[in-house]
Amino acid sequence: MEEATDAAAAAAAVEKSESEAEVTEEEQIAKQAERDQTAATEKERIWALGVETDAALAALPEGTIVVYTDGGYKSAEDPANEKAGFGWSAHRNPTGPSTSVGEMVEYGFGPVTVNPADRQYVGVDSLSANSAEVSAMSQLLLRVLQWKERGDTLTNLAICYDSNYAASWGSTDDMLDTHVEAGILLQGLRRAVEQEGVNIRFIKVKGHMDDHKGFIDKFRCAKGNKLADDYASKGMKEETTQMPYKMQELPLHISGETTTR
Repeated sequence: MEEATDAAAAAAAVEKSESEAEVTEEEQIAKQAERDQTAATEKERIWALGVETDAALAALPEGTIVVYTDGGYKSAEDPANEKAGFGWSAHRNPTGPSTSVGEMVEYGFGPVTVNPADRQYVGVDSLSANSAEVSAMSQLLLRVLQWKERGDTLTNLAICYDSNYAASWGSTDDMLDTHVEAGILLQGLRRAVEQEGVNIRFIKVKGHMDDHKGFIDKFRCAKGNKLADDYASKGMKEETTQMPYKMQELPLHISGETTTR
């Protein structure tokens, strides 16, 4: 009798285990379906952002120079080993709808530094992703001022950014709580460029759209952001400390003529 009871108990245990396994498998399938739906929804959202951003680029005035800016940062347990870099990529904006990022005018990259004696210093007091993004905008605007000093006829500039923090400093006169000196310098550079007769428009770009297969082939904003991101990564490398820019011919944007530095 006892053996029969043990056998029945064992059979019941096996049945329960199999039932629980089935429930667990069903739960896993359900969770995976939920993750897939979340990913699909996010992909649709980012696609819509790409459509919206490219439409804003297509609507820019003819002759606009579009510049994509980005910053990179790598933390480290030892602060002495932290690295941050800035990057930007300037392009003639294609007229109307286009998947092309446009003809490259110039690009810049280099390290973010907290040393006031360094040539790259733009007021940064600590290395971070935010200070790198702010540096990218400041370095770009410094370059634009050089363009104007050399006779460039640029009148419309679009800065495409993926950092709301940097745009909060750069596109307004509002004060934030961090990187104050760098932020104030960025605001001053923006006003200086505007005083040179350049209309500046800030356009938000979703960062890392290239993580989604096919997006970089569909959206000019994805291509531009990837270029800036790549340059920011180069800026973090030690060997670029003495080579922040690659100088190319300076375009006279409105007339279409060129001049050599």
